[in-house]
Amino acid sequence: MLIHSASQLLTLAGGPQRGTAFGGKQLGTLGLIEDGAVLLREGTIAAVGHSADLRAAYPNEDSYDASGRVVMPAFVDAHSHPSLGGRPRRRV
Repeated sequence: MLIHSASQLLTLAGGPQRGTAFGGKQLGTLGLIEDGAVLLREGTIAAVGHSADLRAAYPNEDSYDASGRVVMPAFVDAHSHPSLGGRPRRRV
């Protein structure tokens, strides 16, 4: 699957990032590709780059037009607050 024509394609340039609270460097080293594309094969990111380049290199791939959207492949935010969702707790 080739996802193409994204207004912005964000990449994790330099690998995983951690905030300073966990002893890592400051966050913010994201790569940005204007009019970006990402090629997915068997659940893996096979290529990223500019839409024109990837569409020319993979003309027979099934595709999805992501025009006007931001695409963040492999971006995972595992930080959550389950206690803030759903119904309020009932106090007894």
